[in-house]
Amino acid sequence: MRTTISGSVTIDDVLAHVQALVRANALACADLIDARATSGPGLFSGDIRKIAQLVASLRRDHVVGPRAIVVTSNAAYGMVRMLAVLASPWAAVEVFREVEPAERWLRGVTRDPEP
Repeated sequence: MRTTISGSVTIDDVLAHVQALVRANALACADLIDARATSGPGLFSGDIRKIAQLVASLRRDHVVGPRAIVVTSNAAYGMVRMLAVLASPWAAVEVFREVEPAERWLRGVTRDPEP
C-alpha cells in the first residue's frame, strides 16, 4: 500500500487515517507513507506520543503492518524517528529521506513484531 500526504498534517488527520485503515481492514498491510509534500508546523512530540499509544492499543486486537515514512525536513525526520522508537514494541516503523530505500526496507520486513 502507498499513502501520499501533503500540506499541513495534524494529529486529527493521522487519527482519521488510522481509523480508516481499521474500518477497511487494512491496518495489517505494509504501507509506504510519502510525506515529502507536507508543510506547516507538523506534529509535535505530544502528538507522536499519542500516535504511539494508539498503536499500542490497536495492537491488542489488530495486526499492525510495517510503515516506511519518507520525509524531507530534519524536524519531520526527528518526529518520525521518535515514533519509530516509541512504537517499536508494537509495530515496525522506519523513517527515510528517499522512496527507494523505504521500498527496499518494506520488502525486507518479513513479519509483524510479536504482541
